[in-house]
Amino acid sequence: MRTLIFGCGYLGQRVAAAWRDAGHSVYAVTRSTQRGEDLAQQGWNPVIADVCDPASLRDLPEVDLTL
Repeated sequence: MRTLIFGCGYLGQRVAAAWRDAGHSVYAVTRSTQRGEDLAQQGWNPVIADVCDPASLRDLPEVDLTL
């Protein structure tokens, strides 16, 4: 399953890790390139975007589930 997470704080990180460990492709939205690098090291696919900037959301990946 392909999942997309907006907000990788306390809860989002735990959900993302559980999905990753279950073999899902996890995409994590962040505004920060540095944070994106950190997310990639955890085995997630970072997506650099800002929910307050609609133009940055145009290229979101096609997923089965969004949190």
